[in-house]
Amino acid sequence: MKIGVFGGSFNPVHCGHLILAEHVADAAGLDRVILVPAYESPFKTGTGGEISRHLLQMTRIAAEQNPRFEVSSMEVDKGVTSYTIDTMRAISAEIGTGDRLSFIMGADSFASLEKWRGADELLREYSFLVGCRPGCTLEETEKTAEQLRMRYNADIRIILIPQVDISSTDLRNRVRQGKSIRYLTPDGVAKYIAEHHLYEDGRSETGHG
Repeated sequence: MKIGVFGGSFNPVHCGHLILAEHVADAAGLDRVILVPAYESPFKTGTGGEISRHLLQMTRIAAEQNPRFEVSSMEVDKGVTSYTIDTMRAISAEIGTGDRLSFIMGADSFASLEKWRGADELLREYSFLVGCRPGCTLEETEKTAEQLRMRYNADIRIILIPQVDISSTDLRNRVRQGKSIRYLTPDGVAKYIAEHHLYEDGRSETGHG
């Protein structure tokens, strides 16, 4: 079985995240995609605590209509800053050696991958599926991939995805300004945000991205 792991702050999860995951899964022939909301990202301040449970629940709502998607609470349950190398090894141990595990990410994050904790081990132990989306050129992404292949013998595949320019930052700003987020995130997520008064007047403002 071929499994992709897609981690992130998902603050909040939006259609851009889901489009990336779905197109990468189709292109790579993945059987499952595990979405892993972070408790606290090492690159984004203000996350963690109660908001992480909201982010987990919203990700579950977003994934529930796709039988190929599932959501792991692994990082939220740990309640500490999340590092991808630890999460990937924990999932590898959980699923066993008979399955192939890849990490899914956007080209924007991929550009700074070598700055991640344990990046050399990540690149040697797992394959990477990189979705090329707005803000990153294919030429720059391919150049980075080739450099990492040479340094670490890394297994990296670049996958073109639809150019849907949606960000979590924009969604948070729109909620704060009283604007609609319809069609930017699944209806269930928009409803959850409204019911729990997330991001209103700066409340529950939790990081960037």
